[in-house]
Amino acid sequence: MLPLILICSRDAEFCLMLQHILKADGFESRMAETVQEAVQRVESGDVSAVIVDCQPDSSLAPAICIEVKSSKTAGGVPIVAFVTPGCGNRYLELLKAGVDQAFVRPIAPELFLAYLHSIVSSHQGEKPAGDDGHIISFGKIKILADKYRVQRGDGKDIHLSPIEFRLLCKMSRLPGQVFSREELIRAAWPDNIFVELRTVDVHIGRLRRLLVRELGMDLIRTVRSAGYAMEVAA
Repeated sequence: MLPLILICSRDAEFCLMLQHILKADGFESRMAETVQEAVQRVESGDVSAVIVDCQPDSSLAPAICIEVKSSKTAGGVPIVAFVTPGCGNRYLELLKAGVDQAFVRPIAPELFLAYLHSIVSSHQGEKPAGDDGHIISFGKIKILADKYRVQRGDGKDIHLSPIEFRLLCKMSRLPGQVFSREELIRAAWPDNIFVELRTVDVHIGRLRRLLVRELGMDLIRTVRSAGYAMEVAA
């Protein structure tokens, strides 16, 4: 079964072009024009990743990010934004809304296709590169790296995006060690993707809020001008 990419846009020409590119590279695709349609499709469980079209005169992209990421069943599905020239100031807005990666158009197809293959592999449960597959027990959470799952002590799954899963794995392996933003970028993002340092801060912030919500405690320590570390509560 081919990985399914959901394209969220009201631009028919953009959708047709993107569908052609995705099909040629081994992806299946579907379209959604409204927030409700997008959320229903993602919650059906068969979507591997979402592409949102960010236009200067539309709030569709941030709205979809917010609704999908707040879903209990679909919050871990990766979201990629294609940002139209002229609305680059929405980049931070998209990050706060939950987008995992943003590309400013025009972009070479091989760049976003490589990124899609990377996150789809992770979302489908393939073992992260360089991982030995053993279980990481950390405080009240258990990370099953080879199955790409995170569980609470009571066995309930914690749904993370691929980026946040890699960040958690990286920091949990060496509790107390401070990791710079550059180190976290190398651990969590594909090599051919440019990532701003503030993007790390946004993803760490989302990971921190999720862990607080699920575990009732803040396990991530911010070290001013240095980076971040995981701390086990006494």
